[in-house]
Amino acid sequence: MREEYLGVQWLRQYHSSEPRLGLERVEALLELVDNPHLKLPVIHIAGTNGKGSTVAHLAKLLEAYGQRVGIFSSPYIQAYEEQFLINFESIPTDTLQAYISKYQQLFAKESDNQAIQGITEFELLTVLAYDYFADEAVDYVIMETGLGGLLDSTNVCRPVLTGITTIGLDHTAILGDTLEEIAQQKAGIIKADTPLVTGRIEQAAYEVIVAQAAQKQAPLYGLDEAYHVAPIGQASAFGQAFVYQSARIPASNFTTPLLGLHQADNAGMAIRLFEVLAEANHWLYNDERIQEALSQTWWPGRMEEISKGPRIIIDGAHNPHALARLKENLASLGAADSIDILFACINTKALEDMLALLHDMPYRTLNITTFAHEHAFSLEELSEVKGEEDILIEDWRTFVDTYLQEASPKSTLLITGSLYFISQVRKHVLK
Repeated sequence: MREEYLGVQWLRQYHSSEPRLGLERVEALLELVDNPHLKLPVIHIAGTNGKGSTVAHLAKLLEAYGQRVGIFSSPYIQAYEEQFLINFESIPTDTLQAYISKYQQLFAKESDNQAIQGITEFELLTVLAYDYFADEAVDYVIMETGLGGLLDSTNVCRPVLTGITTIGLDHTAILGDTLEEIAQQKAGIIKADTPLVTGRIEQAAYEVIVAQAAQKQAPLYGLDEAYHVAPIGQASAFGQAFVYQSARIPASNFTTPLLGLHQADNAGMAIRLFEVLAEANHWLYNDERIQEALSQTWWPGRMEEISKGPRIIIDGAHNPHALARLKENLASLGAADSIDILFACINTKALEDMLALLHDMPYRTLNITTFAHEHAFSLEELSEVKGEEDILIEDWRTFVDTYLQEASPKSTLLITGSLYFISQVRKHVLK
């Protein structure tokens, strides 16, 4: 993909280094394009971690039942078009270019319109997504929040179903520095009389969500209440097996090809979301058809193997909550003396907390680095906080290339941290 050809540079001029929360600009722009978000049956998903994988499982389940499903998700891993999917096919390049041209012309016409002044790139992408999916007349749109929920630009929709995957400490300067404060923001997607499914959430945060759901009379389907999920065995190199149980599905075994113990929760929540829609639509469903859909699920950059012998796994564990989950899965990657870690993150994250979690993991070497991003921690900043035995890597590309050429075939390199970093690594290794 050539981003300059796509006109993405025009979109990037609206990039904001700091989030500008609020719905006013998005609502004003949507009004100018005839409010496409009101023409769509939207499934709105928020959460600190697990959104992408849950969305992927749910989309495959809906697709298996003949539904045409749009997905809006960010950040992209490989190509800009990935942020707009229909049945996992990215928006065609020429179609994206046409939408960008449409908005370029609209902005030129509305240059004096104060209501859309200060709009951000993400807000523009949100409007473009609603516009594209409405034009395509998809059966369902799954919208993933960008930050929080209450004031996130995606939260202009009138969803038919909402979901909150997890609550953890992330973006604390914006969302709050307690789980309860963050839960209050995520719970902002809850709508009156609209079903809500929740994943594995700590009790203090869950109580905030329960209160919001009750206030809005939103039917709540919580994990360990309306449905139950338990992983079977340890994480393996072939996926994750789990037991799922709900009122309609007696205890049944399923498997997701996505790696990691936490994928049992993500797949299980997707099944419960699907059940809500299936019951509303009077679809008949069974274990075999659900398993067939789960088996086809794929989501890049999450415990994804991108090389064998030596093995390279990439995982976008970009906050402490995600790193804690990653630790649970290391046993599936092999003996500790065969695992090397390469880590990088951006300066909106709690670096010292994340390094402490990494130091508590089993590994042979811990390598930390910087990468091309305006918010990436610099080598100088990393050198001030790294552990005595941590290895500072000046050029991660050289490090990865050397590892591929010289490491034992039985070695494993786990590359983790920022999704922006993971995106660059994936492109480099798979080029």
